[in-house]
Amino acid sequence: MPVYYFKEGKHDVPELLIDEENSYVRIAGSSYPEDVIEIYGDFLLDLSSLTIAQGKEFVCDFRFDILSSTTMRILHEIFTLFENFLDRGNLITVNWFYDSEDEDMKDIGLTFAEILNLNINVISKDIVY
Repeated sequence: MPVYYFKEGKHDVPELLIDEENSYVRIAGSSYPEDVIEIYGDFLLDLSSLTIAQGKEFVCDFRFDILSSTTMRILHEIFTLFENFLDRGNLITVNWFYDSEDEDMKDIGLTFAEILNLNINVISKDIVY
């Protein structure tokens, strides 16, 4: 059975979605929870167990409003998983959306795009909406 994970977002916790059948992951909203392991633990376990058909594109959308430093550590774990998927021959596209007035969020996306071995598109939300 394909992995399907959904957790609704709150004021300090992002929406988390894994849809293995459609090869899609989304994290959206603010992320500054008190306990990141409680929020992201099951999500990371499910994400690590994904099976992606070789040659099929896997897409992940990040749409953060606010990020804490502890969330940044979780993102490192997520990106490490994605790089492991690449090593197995999977195609992965990461879309990093930012508000056009939020230069910090844009810079975070550009930094990830520069240092990671992933296809990361840094996209203004204003263009998409």
